[in-house]
Amino acid sequence: MADSGELAAVSALAQEQEVIGVKMKRDGGETTISEQREKKRKCSEDDADGYRAHKTARGDEHGTVVAQHYNMQKEIGLEARSQSRIFYLRNFNNWIKSVLINEFLDQVRRGRVGQNQPLRVLDLGCGKGGDLLKWRKGGIAHLVCADMARTAVDQCQQRYMDMKNRGGRLFTAEFICADCSKSDLRGKFQKPDEAFDLCSCQFAFHYAMESRAQVEMMLHNACAHLRRGGFFFGTTSDARELMRRHQMANVCAREENDGRAAKHENEGTTPNKGFGNEVYHVRFHDTGTSPPPIFGAKYDFHLEGVVDCPEFLVHFPLLECMAQKLGMKLVMKKTFSELFHEFVKKDNGRHLLSVMQALETYPASNGSQLVSADEMEYKHVADFLQNSSNPNDSVGTMSKSEWEAAGMYLAFAFTKQ
Repeated sequence: MADSGELAAVSALAQEQEVIGVKMKRDGGETTISEQREKKRKCSEDDADGYRAHKTARGDEHGTVVAQHYNMQKEIGLEARSQSRIFYLRNFNNWIKSVLINEFLDQVRRGRVGQNQPLRVLDLGCGKGGDLLKWRKGGIAHLVCADMARTAVDQCQQRYMDMKNRGGRLFTAEFICADCSKSDLRGKFQKPDEAFDLCSCQFAFHYAMESRAQVEMMLHNACAHLRRGGFFFGTTSDARELMRRHQMANVCAREENDGRAAKHENEGTTPNKGFGNEVYHVRFHDTGTSPPPIFGAKYDFHLEGVVDCPEFLVHFPLLECMAQKLGMKLVMKKTFSELFHEFVKKDNGRHLLSVMQALETYPASNGSQLVSADEMEYKHVADFLQNSSNPNDSVGTMSKSEWEAAGMYLAFAFTKQ
């Protein structure tokens, strides 16, 4: 990653299909932003070789599939993780979570000036505890971690104990293994009258969209225990973008093989090869011939080395309506692209990009290698440098496939009125 004084970030998010260069002068001068359109992306000719589709799960079976998937994930260590094809994508997602956590910790504190009230947080879908350090740096007083995967909760608790044993100021914590879309957490808290300032739900809400009852329970757990002025915020898949890519993939499939498409159309179906690239793949269970259901719109999602299980579309207007019934007001809904544009302009956001290695240095230097050997994966940044005032400079970026994967997500926040 380039030094903060030389940082440049280039993105090729599929949703906007653009190249963005954020560049700082070497002498620490003013920041300038340049933007140019990227040529329309070609439809993938690949059906994601090696992709493993899951069998359809129904009812409780779906929760079991998800829990088993995360229970089976092994700790691979920092060295092995640094060799991952999606090393920078994972760091970028962590950066997104960090700026969100910092933002809403600041907001809740600004709303309670003079109260000097210790902050209490609920983490729904805590996983292995990847955000524990973020909460420690945020100076909270208490954290409740909940997840449906027993092994993940145990690993989260062990991470917490390791942090505690290393010394230093640390929040108190409790750990709950429960499906937050099916179990009321109220009876599982150590304090029966527990109240939170923040509820965080990172990359997990889409698992609850299987049914109305599950969404209602998930929202109940997230919102019912919030103090007035508190925030429920998180990250989840962008249904609008997923459907756009799904529909585009079906159109491309017809164009690639007119005869084959005609056969499907005569049968009342369309090709459903799915879509993706070398790091992710999505395949819907329906054929795309009709609008997806509001609840239970299932698709199989594969992200290289991290996720390989079914998820559900999050119909956000419905989510907003259901949250309003619980006294919640939507205060933020932005794609990862929009968040990147917003926080990369802020000093703290840019600093975190560097510290967290959220962007890959291009071109590679000092004998290092890029995460992808395919030159087309970096055409967006190569074109940017060629058209810049200093084509020999280095910039921070991700491969095209990683930007496309990041473009499938959005962040949201509700406040308790």
